[in-house]
Amino acid sequence: MYLFECILCSESQALLIQLEDAAKAAGKGKWGSPEEIAAHVRDIKWQVDNTRHFVESNKNKEIEGMVHILL
Repeated sequence: MYLFECILCSESQALLIQLEDAAKAAGKGKWGSPEEIAAHVRDIKWQVDNTRHFVESNKNKEIEGMVHILL
């Protein structure tokens, strides 16, 4: 979106549009090269293949994580 399209924008919206345009021009964030984007993608394992091995190997250890669903 360009500033001339944003006639009814507030000052904060106009600033965000300017910052987005600057990021696009600099190739930052999601407008970066595929190599740069791939370097910042997390490798999340959604399922554990061998749950018993996982539990035994992490016994009495603290694990950072977030519980999504409790059944």
